[in-house]
Amino acid sequence: MGKYSQQQIGSIVELYKQGLSSRQIAKRMKISKTGVNQVLNRTVRLKSEIFETEGAKILYLDIETAPCIAAVFGRFNINLSPAHIIENGGQLISVAWAWNDEPKVYGAVMTPTEAKKRDDFRVLAQMYDAIEEADILVYQNGDRFDLPKIKTRCIYYELPPPKVCKTVDTLKIAKQLGFPSNRLDALGDYLGVGRKQPNSGISLWLDCLAGDEDALAEMFEYNKQDVLLLRDVYKRIRAYDMRHPNMQHYYSDENKRCTVCGSENVHATGHSVFTQVSEFAEIQCGDCGHRMRERTNLKTKEKMKNTQELIHQRTKEYIKEIGGNVKSGFCYNSQARKYYERKQKIEAERQKKI
Repeated sequence: MGKYSQQQIGSIVELYKQGLSSRQIAKRMKISKTGVNQVLNRTVRLKSEIFETEGAKILYLDIETAPCIAAVFGRFNINLSPAHIIENGGQLISVAWAWNDEPKVYGAVMTPTEAKKRDDFRVLAQMYDAIEEADILVYQNGDRFDLPKIKTRCIYYELPPPKVCKTVDTLKIAKQLGFPSNRLDALGDYLGVGRKQPNSGISLWLDCLAGDEDALAEMFEYNKQDVLLLRDVYKRIRAYDMRHPNMQHYYSDENKRCTVCGSENVHATGHSVFTQVSEFAEIQCGDCGHRMRERTNLKTKEKMKNTQELIHQRTKEYIKEIGGNVKSGFCYNSQARKYYERKQKIEAERQKKI
């Protein structure tokens, strides 16, 4: 921070406390956004130790939003017109997040004044800054709720889109399995890792919007417990996520690691994983349990060629069976047709070279 005077540092901190984002502070003071973040990280922000270690920076996040408030005459099967809407809601009452295995939960909640004014800019800005530092976002139903809500509030305040991160949605993992319920509270209970914090229901959200200080404090604690529960649920089910971001990308070494948790504690299972033409040795993580395959193909080029030729011959036979024309590549099976079109192109190019 040596390049900034004490007066500049004081101005940066003051603007941040007023709710301005790093980008807005940088623009107003005509300095770089990186410089602003460096000052904030060493003064008012509680910087996690995770930023000093290698590996992916995983951000577990959860948000609590203001409800839509409407005037209605009935309670069942109602289709509301815009005229019935009193407040659209969607403001971020509270946000909470945690980094990797760090026990501390960070976050922000509206002040009573902000709640009455429906002013969530400061809360949004802190969530925005946390996402800027992350590599991977983990959330429950975040693909459909949390992330779209955050982006919508960014648009409302004319902020640029937040950083594009890899994401893991625990709800999507759970839906691929067979839990009695895929709700976060039910998952935590079923797995024996904890429960959500009980609350009074919609009255808690309404009390928060009324500026009740106790209600806002309760909401923040409820929000933070969701993050802790989310992390525990994620760790129990992550091994079953077949689309999990590859953790090996976040290490500079070439050590063999688990693609889900990044652990070096992996061992061969003695089994093989097969594709259409290749064979790989299977390995398993001794920490999270995820199964994956080695990078080296066990089949020689000659064996792969023989397998490809066999597939080629069987495809020909299939085309004939369904009445297609092998020479023209025409058949009613689109995959087989594309295969033969590609083969014909390769053969034509080969003939040109002869």
